[in-house]
Amino acid sequence: MEWPRQFRTVEDCQAFLVQQRWPEGIVCPACEHREAWIIHRQDRHGIDLYDCQACRRQTRVTAGTVFHRSKVSLPLWFCPSI
Repeated sequence: MEWPRQFRTVEDCQAFLVQQRWPEGIVCPACEHREAWIIHRQDRHGIDLYDCQACRRQTRVTAGTVFHRSKVSLPLWFCPSI
């Protein structure tokens, strides 16, 4: 029962994905720069946008994954089927 409590919100799920994808900090997919601004999203999914400080490319932690462009919220993705 720990799993559902750990991933209750979009922020919880997003923090887990960031740790899995970028354990040593964000890496720009275009220029491999390691510093980015975080643009907190207020859209219906609430997934943050990362803006590379070097090349200004924007990306999300979900880009290029099964979660990319999903219409299902992250907490539903992380909900175990019972």
